[in-house]
Amino acid sequence: MPPTRSVPILRFRSGPVTCAVAARGVASLGAAVAGARPLSDVLGLPARADGAAERWLLRLASGERSLEVLIDGPVEIEELSQQDVLERPPALVLAPGHPILGFARRGDEVIVLLNIPSLVELGS
Repeated sequence: MPPTRSVPILRFRSGPVTCAVAARGVASLGAAVAGARPLSDVLGLPARADGAAERWLLRLASGERSLEVLIDGPVEIEELSQQDVLERPPALVLAPGHPILGFARRGDEVIVLLNIPSLVELGS
């Protein structure tokens, strides 16, 4: 049996959606600051209805550019294996540069995998 490939991801919530980015593209993660733009605004998602008690400032890097956004907790670093990745439905057509890279499943939860360069471009 071939070895299972995996990649470390940072998993978090953005509004009502569970999201993840490749951990290697995370420049920093720290305490939330007033006035920072929520990632849910960048993605066009509604704010979290329960008023997320746990908020973090996430800085993503792509080349020479970066983006700082607020994300909701819980925040976890975990390994994402090939078996966790879901095939994108053929009817879901995304434009080039769209921030959604794909989807993964962990137990009963579906995770939206986000493309860091596209997020940085979108949020700039």
